[in-house]
Amino acid sequence: KDLASQGIYAAEYKDGRKMTLESAVRMNALTGVNQTCAELQLERSKEAGCKLVETTAHEGARPEHVPWQGIVFSLEGKTEKYDDFYQATGYGTVTGLCGANCRHNFYPFYEGVSERAYSETELKAMKEKTVIYNGKEIGKYEATQIQRKIERNIRRWKREKTGLESAGQDTQE
Repeated sequence: KDLASQGIYAAEYKDGRKMTLESAVRMNALTGVNQTCAELQLERSKEAGCKLVETTAHEGARPEHVPWQGIVFSLEGKTEKYDDFYQATGYGTVTGLCGANCRHNFYPFYEGVSERAYSETELKAMKEKTVIYNGKEIGKYEATQIQRKIERNIRRWKREKTGLESAGQDTQE
């Protein structure tokens, strides 16, 4: 029953966190695709001589990603007008822009030609977005974390049922 409930972990990290096979595959596939797109954006910017990029933005962003989403950054270090892309976003780190499970990306931005994709009003609204869950108003990010926990539990229960059925055990519980 324990094996059916817990499954076989595909990854175990130094901090003790474990990940199931389906979670590890999902995270690595999404992260890999996003990182490939990001590298292409950097190459595209370099080829075009573009020195600025604008990050994407979305509701329910991780709290540590909110400060830099929808902002224009310099690829050549901090300038008088723009913060350094790599330092401000943590690009290239597991927890930064395009890191593990990050849904953000960025695009070339040409000063004087490009228009910002998001107004300050839109960015503020994304940051402040809330939903009602069990009669309580919570932030969109918190809501997505609750949803992901529910989804993990459903997968665990399905795994447990399948394992118990395979072993000829009672699944009524």
